[in-house]
Formats: sequence, C-alpha cells, structure tokens
Amino acid sequence: DILKGVLRTIFLFLFLGFLIMLAVFNPHHACIDRGKGNTVHQSDVFTACVASSNTYDYDSDVTSQNLNIPAHFYFPKTSKKVPIIIISHGAGGIFQFHHDYKDIFLSNDIAVVIIDHFSPRNIAIDFDFVSVSEAMMLSDITATLEHLTKYYGHRLDGQVGYIGWSKGGISALSLRNKKIYDKYIPSNIKLSFLAGVYTFCDISFEDYQPSDIPLLLISGELDEITPAKYCMNLFNEFGESENISYHQLANSYHGFDNHAFLLGAYLPWQPTLNESDICSIVIDKSLKTISKTNIYSLNDFQSRKEFIEACTVKGAFVKYNPDSRIKSHKLVIDFVKTKFGQN
Repeated sequence: DILKGVLRTIFLFLFLGFLIMLAVFNPHHACIDRGKGNTVHQSDVFTACVASSNTYDYDSDVTSQNLNIPAHFYFPKTSKKVPIIIISHGAGGIFQFHHDYKDIFLSNDIAVVIIDHFSPRNIAIDFDFVSVSEAMMLSDITATLEHLTKYYGHRLDGQVGYIGWSKGGISALSLRNKKIYDKYIPSNIKLSFLAGVYTFCDISFEDYQPSDIPLLLISGELDEITPAKYCMNLFNEFGESENISYHQLANSYHGFDNHAFLLGAYLPWQPTLNESDICSIVIDKSLKTISKTNIYSLNDFQSRKEFIEACTVKGAFVKYNPDSRIKSHKLVIDFVKTKFGQN
C-alpha cells in the first residue's frame, strides 16, 4: 500500500507537469490562420478546418464567430461507402485511448472523426468546467456534420453515430431532447445512435420530448466524478421506452479505459457536483440551463462560474482498469455494429 501511494504521488506530479507544460505552451492547432474547409492532409487520414461558433447555452445567441475547429478524419482503406462516427473528448482533451476506439472502428470499415473542441478556444485542459460549454461542443458537431456531408458524402453511406466521453458525453445525452436535437443536427441527417462513456447523467428537462435515438451508456461502478447511480436512474426511468442500453463496469473508476491513469491518480482540481435540489441541473422549456430550484443559472460564463463554485467540491480519483477497457471496447463495437446494421 505504501509503494502504491508513492507511485501514485509520482504519477500525479508527472501528470501535473505535463498539464502545466500544455498550459504554458498555448494550444497550437492545425486550423490556426486557415479558412473554412481547408484540409491540412489529403488522404484517408487528414484534418479539416470546420467553421463553428460559440453559443454558451442551448438558448444563447452566438458570442463568437469564425472559429476554425480541427476535425481529424480517418477513413478505412476500402472503396465502398462507409458509416462514420463522430467522437467528442472529455475535459482532458484528446488522449491515445480515443485512438484505440478509432482503430477498432476502422478495422470494422467505419470512418471516424475526432473533434478538437479545446485548442481553438485557447485551452488544453478544462480545469474549471466553465470556459467550454456543452452548447459550444454541440455547435462543433453541427459544423462537422455540415462539413462531412458537403465534402465527403461520396465516401459515406449516410449512417452517422455520435460518442462522447465524460464531458463530451453530456453533449450526446443532451441530444435525447428533441428540441436540442432539432437545433443542432442538420435536417438531412438522422443519427443512428448516441453513446456516452462515464458521462454525467443527472440532467433533466422541462417539457421533455424524446428524439428517439438509440443510446448506449457505460459507467464505472466506483466513479466519483460522474456517479454510475445517475445513469442507472436514467436507465430505470427511460430505458425501455427510449431504447437505452446501460452497462455498469465493476470495480471501475472514472477513466477506466485511459492508459494515462495506469497507476491511478487523485486530481485535486476536478470538480464533482454536490447532491441537492439547489445544485441539480435542469434544461428549461426555453433550453436555458438552470438549477432545479432556479437559484442558479448556467447560461453564461459568470453565472456558470458562480454555480460551479457553489455546487461542487474539488478532488476525485481516477484509475485505468484493463479488464474494463476490454469490456468497454466490446460493448461499444457490438452496439455500433448493431445500430449501423439496422439502416
């Protein structure tokens, strides 16, 4: 136990050093000073610069335009048309484990696009959960969908899925609401599925109308950041009526598929939400994000900052679990193949 504690401490300092290095060297991305549609590499693997924007909340007006988002495309080596999966990363940005899933999809003749939501907004890691909102990430999804149908439709069979990890999974879950789905998903596209891996499920809606898109949820039993019980509650209430598949992986913490957490680590900056009605999150009828008792709003930078300060505590444990990684890979690809196979 002492040795494990020492190793975890060493890992934490190394990890913090890496994060500080990223923060010092301001995120540089492939789409700086490039125009809309500009492709950095042209082959089966390339980066496209898609024109997105910032909307802080689902009901907000655009606050920033001309935002070039790097969308990293990966096509399998085949001449036939293929389905495609859009991937949204979590608060730590794009990791190697996202590419592990990407490689599995490619081996099954499924194209992938991994979106960099952070670098164009001048952050490398989301330390405070304030600067980049779920609505911003969905704006990037809209831009990517419009871009891929315009430029790569000849390589695609029309089937599109969306998977988000942790913070990115909240965006996927938001699309359960038909109002949000209709706002962010172009009318010429129907998503084949949504998926969230160790994501936050305790967000409710006023005037809820389901979008009826099949949903996969995978949680870690010991997750302190996005507790599994919330996804279990969601599944128990809506699972049968909304075609939701839910899996809870035993003895697993947040980040169970992330090799970076091989030895386990305590993240002192990580906010976790307090359990109370005051701090429960609701999307109201106008698509404004508020707390259940309407004391707080998350509708702009300042109000979201006040909510995070009042309704979260700092610090949580994360850890890689090789068995859970294998199980998650299988659950995801089995689900994906089934849902794409239905169309």
